[in-house]
This record gives sequence, structure tokens and C-alpha cells, in this order.
Amino acid sequence: MNVNEMTKIVDEMFEGFSNGDIDKFGAYLAPDMLYEESSEMPPIVGREAFKDYANLWIKCSSDRQLRPIQKLGSAKQMVVQLRYSGTHDGEEMYGISATHNQMYFDAALWLTFSDGKICKLKAFFNPLQLMGYIGAT
Repeated sequence: MNVNEMTKIVDEMFEGFSNGDIDKFGAYLAPDMLYEESSEMPPIVGREAFKDYANLWIKCSSDRQLRPIQKLGSAKQMVVQLRYSGTHDGEEMYGISATHNQMYFDAALWLTFSDGKICKLKAFFNPLQLMGYIGAT
């Protein structure tokens, strides 16, 4: 895979997430993909399980946006710096009812591709920053 192909996949995934289209978001995930994050949350294995997790983020905010800031890629890997923004005005997030607070945070993703799909995704962000926005700290 070349960098342009990986970039297109990331852009389409972020567009699907921002538009609330979980199927478009998940279209480029390998069936047995692995998701990990820098928090102490256990890994998520499998496309459907990860889509369920991502859908929680989609459903908690009506105006969510996932925007790539910078992308660096080579061979089968890409690192993406991103910005998430949204209003916590939908369903519960981490057990907290809608607060109507604005949420903003930056994160980095390390993506590994195989056969045109993302087979590993590792997210690096500060979960305490998010918890502060929704009043969980």
C-alpha cells in the first residue's frame, strides 16, 4: 500500500465517523483487527467489537468531528495526529448522562495496514482530559 491509498482510507474513515456513518467508518477495518489505547482499557479485538466501541462516541454527540491534523506514512504504517470535537448531548458516555459540555482533545493514531485494511490501530490520548469535559473527574 502506498501513502496516498492509506491517506484516502483515513480520510474516508474520519468522514464516516463525523457523519455518524459507522459502516463507512468500519469499511476499511480488517475483520480480526486489534484496537489498543494508551489508557488502561483492555484491547478490543475484531471489527464489529471496535465498531460498537466507536459507535458509543458517535451516539454521545450530535456534532462530533474527527479531523486529521497531520499524517505520516510509509510502507504499511501511518501515524495520524487528530483532533476530536463535539458536544456531549446524546447518549451516555462512560456512564455519564449528557452534560451538554463541549469536548475537545488531540490524539495520535498508529495504524498498521494489511491487504488494504487496517489490521492494528493504537490510539494515544489523555482520557483524563475527556473525563473532565463530561464531569467525571
